This record gives sequence, structure tokens and C-alpha cells, in this order.
Amino acid sequence: MRRVSEEIGLAVDHAACDPAAWDAVMAEIGRLLPGVWPVLQVVDAAAGTGLPLVQWGWDPAIIQAYEAHFGAVNPWISVVLSTPAMVSMHSEERMPASSLSHTEFYADWLSRLGGMTASSGIKLIDADGRLAVL
Repeated sequence: MRRVSEEIGLAVDHAACDPAAWDAVMAEIGRLLPGVWPVLQVVDAAAGTGLPLVQWGWDPAIIQAYEAHFGAVNPWISVVLSTPAMVSMHSEERMPASSLSHTEFYADWLSRLGGMTASSGIKLIDADGRLAVL
């Protein structure tokens, strides 16, 4: 696992100097951690919008649906906003998947992803009205 962390760390270091390299970071995470579908979401609160998702392994239609509608009804946003940067967020600790079953987010979007049972993430940065969540 240490080697995997080091390889992902190198990709992140590169992306810090080249924003276009985040696609490669997502691909590296997906390649090194089978079964993980990484997504980087950046939100600019001042603009009132999220930027297009940077992701790996997702069906483009699913990403488009999230960006067009389901991101706005995502109940996880409250968890993301209330969690400090660099603190892990695991669904079963912060918002169990069972608590989402009655929501449009789950019924019309998440449940159709096929076999997803949990998620985890980390807010990488939260400053000046901008945040980024992996």
C-alpha cells in the first residue's frame, strides 16, 4: 500500500503544477486501486457552481446526469461542507447508505450505478469560497 500511496502522491504533485494533469491522477488512482472509481469535484461557492467533474472509470452519461441535476440534490453536500479539510469521510460513518434510500439522489441515480454500497472521500482544500473533494 505504501508504494501505491507514493505513486498517487507523485501524480498529485505533478497536478499541483499542471491542472490539466488531474485526469492522469484519477486514472492512476483507478489503475492502482482496482474497484475504486475516483472523482474530483471542485466547487466555487462565489460562482455558485461546481466545476465539471474530473473522473476515471465512470460512464459519461452518469457523469452528465450528476452535473446536470443530481449534484444539486446530493444529500452528501451537507456532510462535505461541514467536514474540515483533510478529514476522511466514509459513508457508513457520516451518512449511511440506508439513510439515502428514500431520496431522489439514491432512487433515481445512485441505485442505478450497479453494486455501489459505500463511498469515501476527503476534502483536499477549503479556502476563500472554493473547495475540492476527492
